[in-house]
Amino acid sequence: MIQDNYLVGRQSYVNHLAELLVDFDVEVVIYCRDYEYFLSWLHRTFVRSGGWQGSASDFKNKFFDHFAYERQFEIFRSVFPRLTIHSYENAKEHGLIRHFFGQLGFPVPPGSEVVWERPTKRPIQPIA
Repeated sequence: MIQDNYLVGRQSYVNHLAELLVDFDVEVVIYCRDYEYFLSWLHRTFVRSGGWQGSASDFKNKFFDHFAYERQFEIFRSVFPRLTIHSYENAKEHGLIRHFFGQLGFPVPPGSEVVWERPTKRPIQPIA
């Protein structure tokens, strides 16, 4: 479902999450996908599911806030000052699970070096 004010909802969600985790020492780790790739992937997903029927450029305008990464970071930092940000694509090159556990200083769980990924049938083209 499309939310009219995504960032307001996101702030509310993060505030609620902080309330639930108030007794814990939390560090948020965020992996961001390339903006153009993620936008194109999300557009294609919504079209396939019947959740979007407009043009790609209208989709980009409608969901702009989902890709306002700096604003997303500000929302998380407002309640979780310990925030680490990584590129999904860069981490994927070394293995996402290996990268994640390495950043935390934990050993990689046995057998987790291989991440199954559903192949894309046709290349995703950026939305202009």
